[in-house]
Amino acid sequence: MIGTLINRIFPKVLAGSGIETGAFLKDVLYYFGLDRQTEKICRFGKTAMGPNLTPRQAIVLAALATESGAEYAPVQVQKLFFLIDENVSAAFGGKQFSFEPYDYGPFDSAVYHELDTLARMGFVRIESKGPSAGHRRYVLTPAGQDVGATNLSTMDISLRDYLTRVSAWVRSLSFAQLVGSIYKAYPPMRVNSVFRG
Repeated sequence: MIGTLINRIFPKVLAGSGIETGAFLKDVLYYFGLDRQTEKICRFGKTAMGPNLTPRQAIVLAALATESGAEYAPVQVQKLFFLIDENVSAAFGGKQFSFEPYDYGPFDSAVYHELDTLARMGFVRIESKGPSAGHRRYVLTPAGQDVGATNLSTMDISLRDYLTRVSAWVRSLSFAQLVGSIYKAYPPMRVNSVFRG
């Protein structure tokens, strides 16, 4: 299964991103142990999840904590958690969200609800960069960064590295590049698309 993802999905997702595919795939093979012909995937370790956090909230904070101070646009958080669900959900005991094809690819409003809840708890700051919801930016507060980084540190290195790389990747692309890359890798997710890029 992981071999299929590496051979078929990553080259499509990375197309046009400026990331050198061969080196990236070599790293992925190493981190997942596939250079030794094994399909073992790491498990999410026990966490210091923080006060009153659900396991899903702990995962959200860990994924957002891979780079301190990083800002995420709405499309970036949607695609980040979609890719985590599609590629490493087994490490977390199963998928955390229920993504469906929408105007700009995979979407689940629960991602926003979770971020709103974490904002009320003091772990996420939601900033407005313009008049529409698309101009929102999600940033961890110092408390959110601390809890997220602690949870991230409990993970197996291969899972931690995957979250770090995929988080950086979604932030490195423009809106059109990100949505287009997801459509190339996951064609069923474009069925209801209004995006023509």
